[in-house]
Amino acid sequence: MKKLILAALLVSTAAMAEDRRMLIINKSDEAIIGLYGSDVGKNKWQYNMLAGDAIPVGESRLADFDEGAGWCRFDLLATGAAGGRWEHYNMNVCVGESWTLR
Repeated sequence: MKKLILAALLVSTAAMAEDRRMLIINKSDEAIIGLYGSDVGKNKWQYNMLAGDAIPVGESRLADFDEGAGWCRFDLLATGAAGGRWEHYNMNVCVGESWTLR
């Protein structure tokens, strides 16, 4: 029984140690001024991760999706300065993927 509990703790700790950073690449024709993520299944976008910053055309930013709950799957929304809107659903932020906005 003790070995089973220890194994469960190790698996839980490894899952929580996942790197939840993802590169957001702006190849669109407008600056990205909003970046929102929410755990898959929530019906509400979380706060703007750029918080007054922007991702200019042709540049990229590393976004950290570690919200403390250990989730890996997120729905993503990006908004542009000229009104553009990009959505990506069920993105696994724990596997080092990137998101290119076009």
